[in-house]
Amino acid sequence: MQNADPENHRPDGTTDDDEVVIAARDWVVRLASKDLTERELQAFKVWHGASEAHRRVFETERRFWQRLGRLVAEPDTAETVPEAEPPSPTRHIRPMRGHGRRPGAAPGRRRKILAGSLVAACLALLVMVGDDGLLGPAPDHATDVGVQRSVRLPDGSMVHLNTDSAIDLTYNDRERAVTLLRGEAQFDVLPDSARPFRVAAEGGMAEAVGTRFIVRLEDGSVRVTVSEGKVLVSSPADGDPPRSQLVEAGQANRYAPGGPPGPVEVADLASVTAWRRGKIRIDGLTLERALTELDRYLPGTILLIAASEDGFDAVSGAFDIDHVPAAVDGLAATHGLSVTRIAGLITILR
Repeated sequence: MQNADPENHRPDGTTDDDEVVIAARDWVVRLASKDLTERELQAFKVWHGASEAHRRVFETERRFWQRLGRLVAEPDTAETVPEAEPPSPTRHIRPMRGHGRRPGAAPGRRRKILAGSLVAACLALLVMVGDDGLLGPAPDHATDVGVQRSVRLPDGSMVHLNTDSAIDLTYNDRERAVTLLRGEAQFDVLPDSARPFRVAAEGGMAEAVGTRFIVRLEDGSVRVTVSEGKVLVSSPADGDPPRSQLVEAGQANRYAPGGPPGPVEVADLASVTAWRRGKIRIDGLTLERALTELDRYLPGTILLIAASEDGFDAVSGAFDIDHVPAAVDGLAATHGLSVTRIAGLITILR
């Protein structure tokens, strides 16, 4: 491993070399495990004393992972609303989603009842909970379903929140930390050599080594997509030290809670960033997945109560975020389905 010179700047102007950050993160976890041999402990002392940069980065990493560990370990004390049990689906009912709250969603978010035979119960529950039924402390910044918002952060960086998204901020003289509580956000980061910029989500973390990236909570995992510069993605696997992946412009990475970062993938930037241009871009998704994507921008819920012996055709296209109901109508028409709307909260395709 090469020692870092604090005067060796990254392309964005920051100063801690990637290798030093990864090494410091590894030492923090290994020391916390209390499973080091005497030889390893001596190796740490040598590494720690090799330069001021090593000592400074190690202390920053130690504080960050301590704080993140407390965040993950905190019990969920917020009051929740009991959820109705869904009925067993028949071959003619294809529910859009599983019941319970979505990964990353705050307790008490809108509940999804899964069968057409319980549409009345679904409507009653949505009315009781409310589409914005956030319980507990309010996040620092949030958007409602179908709403997008741009926020200038205290350091001058920008965050662009997509539909139904929320973040908390921790800014001090040592770090710039953002926690993505739900949804999706794009970060345009200004360099600051004294304070790293980090986004925590589901127990993992993305650190900006460059300038622009998107973090999204989806399907029980976290996806990080980089459009400019570089981002260091780290996530601690259960029982293992945190592992890191350097993700560069045009690439993406995904990790699940309790799991390490997956392999780096080529990103479809046109699709991932389409929402920043007011579009929802769908490429070759099943009808169910396409409706799930549209549902993110539509208050209430979409129920697909239909089946096709040959399966529905794959869906591709670009849809206006401001006209999601029309997009749903168009997909229904192309698949020979009718649309029924109840109280503006439930959209049924059959």
